[in-house]
Amino acid sequence: MKNQQGFTLVSLLVGLAISMLCLMALLALFRTVIHTSVDARKSSILDTKLQNSLTTIQVLTQNAGFGYPASSIPNIVEVASIANVTTNKAILWRLDDDIKTTTASICQGITYTENALILLKSRCSYDLPLATGSTWEKDSTLASFPTGTTITFELKDQPLNKPCAPYGSAIITGTKVLNITASDSTGTKIKFPVCLSNILSTS
Repeated sequence: MKNQQGFTLVSLLVGLAISMLCLMALLALFRTVIHTSVDARKSSILDTKLQNSLTTIQVLTQNAGFGYPASSIPNIVEVASIANVTTNKAILWRLDDDIKTTTASICQGITYTENALILLKSRCSYDLPLATGSTWEKDSTLASFPTGTTITFELKDQPLNKPCAPYGSAIITGTKVLNITASDSTGTKIKFPVCLSNILSTS
């Protein structure tokens, strides 16, 4: 009887086992790549939303003090808690939409609460404190963020030896500066200063 050539059952089983191991490794690699891609996309979306929100805050808060002569109205801008809205600090400001008079006043604010950046509004008098002399309410949601994101506000005098350029070219000194601190997708703190060019420093 002639010798027969071919694969034995054992060799077929070994080959099948090796193929299964290779396939499992490829599936694990594919899953890892997909998870990494999804996480990177989520991080990119969060970072973009955070940067857009910081720019929105900058544009809105730079209206603070518009229409008022320098130092003519007290409490044009302040950082305080609004009891009926949130216990978190909010940046509050007033502006005059009628430059012919200093008695008109529009009051707005921004706070971060319940994982959302909220625009505030108030019917306010030009000569009363912003936080305690006005009734504040939520106007609209500017952006929503996942749990763990933080945004805080701090108002300081701009040091005379550290001028700022709020509009990219003209350098000014002696104004108020709003320091915004936010956490990005990696938990890294981002500090974003905003020059309030209509508000003179008290120092």
